[in-house]
Amino acid sequence: MRAMLSNPLINRCPILILVLLVQFAYSQGGNQNNMATRILNTDYLIKNNVSLTEVKGSPFLQDSWQKAYLYLNGGERVYVEKMKLNGYTGELHYIDDKGLELACVEGSVIHFDLLNAKDTTQVIRSYQAYTAPNKNNQFLFYEVHNTGVFQIVSRIEKFIFTENFDPLKGKSERYFKTNTLYGIITKGVLSPIKEISYSNVINASPSILNKAGMSNKTKIRSINDVIQFFKELN
Repeated sequence: MRAMLSNPLINRCPILILVLLVQFAYSQGGNQNNMATRILNTDYLIKNNVSLTEVKGSPFLQDSWQKAYLYLNGGERVYVEKMKLNGYTGELHYIDDKGLELACVEGSVIHFDLLNAKDTTQVIRSYQAYTAPNKNNQFLFYEVHNTGVFQIVSRIEKFIFTENFDPLKGKSERYFKTNTLYGIITKGVLSPIKEISYSNVINASPSILNKAGMSNKTKIRSINDVIQFFKELN
């Protein structure tokens, strides 16, 4: 009995178990303190120094806060209980452990998964950050619709629409409106396309064009059409 009690491994078991549990929790939830963020001011929805106080509608893509896993550029995965994607600025907003609303610094998060609110083991949408050549090389999040060598991605962006001047109101009303952008990913490189069509898809990359040349021309009008087409090429 004394030999068992004096065994250093057994004496340290509770400590080892505690360390393993902490490491497991860290790997599952991550540490929000490791995220590069900026504090939002009272008019935090700002782009190009334009105040958005009187713009009608919402710049966010989600109506409510959503649970998500954020993947940092250093390789860490961080769980957040409340997150929204700002379709106007391209920023990720989240509520931290202290209840403050923050925005992740551009480039600090490279990927995020939106989770099922009732079952966080289920990913309902995945987004990847890419350098957008048609947006001054800004890192923006695109929804990824398929896996493989060739991928199609899309991004819903919000922009401000200004109506004609109304003399009765003495001003021009401004609204958030929505636009959907598409892109083809080849070897991690984004090639934007103006609209979904066969010619736009195959011309997005030389490697796609080479492979598609061996198959019959097919009708491509939607994301699902592109996914099916890429299944044949991947």
